[in-house]
Amino acid sequence: MKLVNYVTVITLIGCGNPGETGDISMPVEIISCSHPDSIFEASVYVEVEDDIEWNKVHFEISQGERVWKTRLQTGDNIIWWTKMQLIELDCYSEFNHRIDYEAR
Repeated sequence: MKLVNYVTVITLIGCGNPGETGDISMPVEIISCSHPDSIFEASVYVEVEDDIEWNKVHFEISQGERVWKTRLQTGDNIIWWTKMQLIELDCYSEFNHRIDYEAR
């Protein structure tokens, strides 16, 4: 009987408040790079979510001397995305990226 009460108390302590979501800082930026078809061609997926309705969102990725730029697409000015197929980008090596937000 005491063991059951002990387990129940631990379970209730671990649950937290059901309405509590934590502190999510915006914007949420997701950048993934992979080589699904060839090591010489990278597939880059970018998704940005923000609680501000931006007019335009620009994405830049660079590696060494190479720089690729594009503008993200949206349907609601809150979630933005793009998918790029980039020749000679190596996902396994260090690369830099930048996201710029343009206000309305």
